[in-house]
Order: sequence, then C-alpha cells, then structure tokens
Amino acid sequence: MQTHLFHDRVLSMDTVTLKAGATLGPNSVILPAATIGRHATVGPVSLVMRGEGVPSRTCWIGNPIGPWEAP
Repeated sequence: MQTHLFHDRVLSMDTVTLKAGATLGPNSVILPAATIGRHATVGPVSLVMRGEGVPSRTCWIGNPIGPWEAP
C-alpha cells in the first residue's frame, strides 16, 4: 500500500482504504486515495490507480486493473 506520491517534486499524501473482507494480491500496489470495497479482490501483480474505487464483491486484475473474468 502506498500512501504518498511525488509528482513534479511535490509530495502528496492520502489514505488507502481496504474495507472488511477486501483482498489485495501479492506484489500489487494500491495508490493514495484508492479504496477496495467489502469482499472485493484485486489479483496478483496489479495496480489500483490513485483515487480509484473497486466495487464490493467484484474481482479485478492487471496494470492498471480491469475486470477479472474467469477463463
């Protein structure tokens, strides 16, 4: 979880929220001001962009994330 960013040599900080039952996969990154909803899953090696909200009870994967569809 990354709660800060440097952009043009300016530090910005914000919260990262994982609601009850949320899962952030291994080697994944969630940027400031982002939220993963209740019982939502972000798969491995994925990127949740700044300010993005992952809806409850959904699965996402990728860089940046997109819907994780079963094969």
